[in-house]
Order: sequence, then structure tokens, then C-alpha cells
Amino acid sequence: MNSAEDSKPVASIIIPAFNASKFIKGTLDSIRAQQHSFQIEVIVVNDGSGDQTQEIVEKYPMMAVKCITIENSGGPSRPRNVAISEATGEYIFIFDSDDLMLPGKIETSLQFLEEHKEAGFLFTNFQSIDSNGKLLNSDYLKNYNTFYSLPNRKLTSTGRIIQGSDLLEGLATSNFIGTSSVVVRRSALEDVGVFDEELKNGDDFNLWVRLANKYPAIFVNRALHQYRIHENSISNANHSRRLENLVILHSKHLALDYPEFFRRRSNDKVGRYSYNLAKLYLKSGDNSKASKFGKLAINSGHKVLKSRLIVLASKLPVRITALGIRTINKVLQRR
Repeated sequence: MNSAEDSKPVASIIIPAFNASKFIKGTLDSIRAQQHSFQIEVIVVNDGSGDQTQEIVEKYPMMAVKCITIENSGGPSRPRNVAISEATGEYIFIFDSDDLMLPGKIETSLQFLEEHKEAGFLFTNFQSIDSNGKLLNSDYLKNYNTFYSLPNRKLTSTGRIIQGSDLLEGLATSNFIGTSSVVVRRSALEDVGVFDEELKNGDDFNLWVRLANKYPAIFVNRALHQYRIHENSISNANHSRRLENLVILHSKHLALDYPEFFRRRSNDKVGRYSYNLAKLYLKSGDNSKASKFGKLAINSGHKVLKSRLIVLASKLPVRITALGIRTINKVLQRR
């Protein structure tokens, strides 16, 4: 890797890591293998791992890597923000501890951002691999028709400028921005703020939305990293926590400084996720939360009659609650 030890880094690569001992060396190897003309720094924040993550990073050869260890925060937003606070580069590469950089990622990303100062951030296409490194998809965004239908201005055969308002239109439908594909200009990050630590999931999507609300973005249609997909099972408890986080996430996008169409679609998502949570909690017997999310669904205008039935069932006396829930569930199953 090219570097100039006596100059300030142009870019900082920030990596949150939790129990990443199986993959972190491969991630660092992929960064070290990059050929580029810029000085960079790599900052890994060990989020209270219980494995050998810290030891592997601190002993990593051939490349200086700054390792910071914090108490476990329960999500990537806090370690990302700690890394950002330590970063000195003008450009911030967001990268995950189990993903792999592909050749040209650093050079290509920085060249586009250096040449197009109006863009607040950049993202690229990418590939997906499984936990063993087997290629799953060589063109991950290929079938994201919503994204490819967005208006854009051609820069090169692979680069495009997308206006923020157009990007928001796409993001209102789906999140097609791969976290490890993103490079953010420091000035843009200082303007919109860092990752929202209230969010345990979706903190990245929330940042993309805030950036797109103020800045155009560069999209590079080249796969410049590999996103690792792990097979895992989601328990009911984890599923409900994830849905609750989604309610919080999309509630944040109801603020008046977002376009009306984006607020409307965010409200639809709040209603849908709240309704699903209300059903889950009614079935599990958590009447307090069933009532809470049923009311949120009502306020969002989502399946108002069925949501009112859930709220009503949650208030039934204990002796008839089971019968009431069975009756309500039969109604809810009718679509």
C-alpha cells in the first residue's frame, strides 16, 4: 500500500467489530491488498468482544491499525461513532468487520469524490458471499429495479450522480445502499450528524436518509466489496425487538424537514410494523405492549378496525382474556 507517513490521511476506514475473530483478519488483509495513491488510516473499534478480536487487530502485521476497545453497546452505531471521533481523514469509509474489499475500492471511490465536490457521499455495487466465502451473487443490485429507474447524470461508464431528492424516492421503497460500499465526505457528516445511537439496527439507513435529504450522491456501478451473509435463525424475541427498532427508525423520518412523500411512506411503515407487533404481543400475552402498538397502528391509519380490536382485547378481564384473544386472532387472520 502506498503511504506518506509525514502527511495527514486523506481517508479513514472505520470498522466496528464484535466477536469478529473469525473474519477480521481477512477484512484487514483485503484492505492491505488495495493499490492506491492516497494515505489512509484504519480504525477498528472492538465493541466489548468476548473472543480474540482485540488481540488479532493489535498484532496485525504489515499495516498500522488503531484498535480501540469499548464496553459492549449492543449495536454498531456507538463503535462507529467512536471511530469517527478518532478519524482524521477528509473521507470516511464505513466498513463492516466481516466484509471484504475488492480491488480498486479505495482508489476508485476517492477519485470520484475528489472530482465531484458537490456529492456528500458515494456508494457502489457489491457482491455477496456466505460465511465460508462462497460467492452468492456477483451483482447484488441487479434486480433492484426501483433503484435503477431513478434519474441520474452520467459521469463515466460506471459513475453516476443522483440528486438527493431522487435518492430519497428510492429509499422510501427499499434500502439498496450496502453499508460497506459507502464513503462519506467529512463536511457532509459534520452537517447532518453521525450515527443515531438510539437505533440498534437501521442506524446506517437513517444516516443515508439524512445525507440524501441534503446532498447528491455518487453511485459507482462496480462491485467493490463483498458483503458476507450469515445463516442464522431469528427467535420470536429477536423478531419483536427488530420490529420495535423499525418503528423507532421510521418514526424519526416523520419530521417535517423531510419531503411529504417520504414522510407518508414512513408513516405507512410505522403503521405496518406497529400492527404486526400488536398482534405478536397480544398472542404472547403482553397486553400492555399490544395496546401500545395497536394505538400506534391506529394513529398511523393502518388497519384501524383490526388495530382497535387488538386494543380492546388487551383490556379484557383476565378470566376472559384467553377466549377474547382466540376470537380476535380469528378475525385478524381474515385478510
